[in-house]
Amino acid sequence: MKKKNIPIVLLHHNEVDYLIKCINSIYDNTLHPFKLYIVDNNSIKNKKFDKLLKIIKNKKIDLFINKKDNWLYGFNIAIKKINYSWDKIVLSDADILFPKKKGNICWLTHLSRQLDKNCSIGKLGLALDIKYLKNKKWFKPLLKRELMYIKGENIGENIVAPVDTTAAIYRKDLFIHKFYMRVGHVSLIRPNYYCCRTNSK
Repeated sequence: MKKKNIPIVLLHHNEVDYLIKCINSIYDNTLHPFKLYIVDNNSIKNKKFDKLLKIIKNKKIDLFINKKDNWLYGFNIAIKKINYSWDKIVLSDADILFPKKKGNICWLTHLSRQLDKNCSIGKLGLALDIKYLKNKKWFKPLLKRELMYIKGENIGENIVAPVDTTAAIYRKDLFIHKFYMRVGHVSLIRPNYYCCRTNSK
């Protein structure tokens, strides 16, 4: 049975250098079929942005440009315009490097399988790299938070924990209303779903 494309939507505002690295990490490390979308939240148009546009054109990535910085709401322009049916979607900020493949399993295959295995998980984010955080002094507060999450309850091999918009897969029916990103969206998750992180191993 052929796997369905999973849409991946990246949101950015004036993060061209990070975004280019993010795009490359997706193409280098993703085996599962996907379709990439980028939402630009009214970034400054300069030479770096022109370079980004060339990459987007060469890779046939769909680009949506907001006329102002809509912050979290920026995702919604892509969510509304994705013109094929999907049951899972990945939303992420642009300053992420997606993890390397492990054999024939990639990060997207892993996230998708975990949702298939665990019907109570509605949103699953990638854990932060603990080793990386330990080596950077300025990430000390993040490290403390991640170590606290690791001690939490598990669903399968995943940890029940808050997940922001950083590299997470969502079920289409996650919310009690239609799928739409807004401030306070976590409070609108259906009561039968949990938010989780993958473990950091």
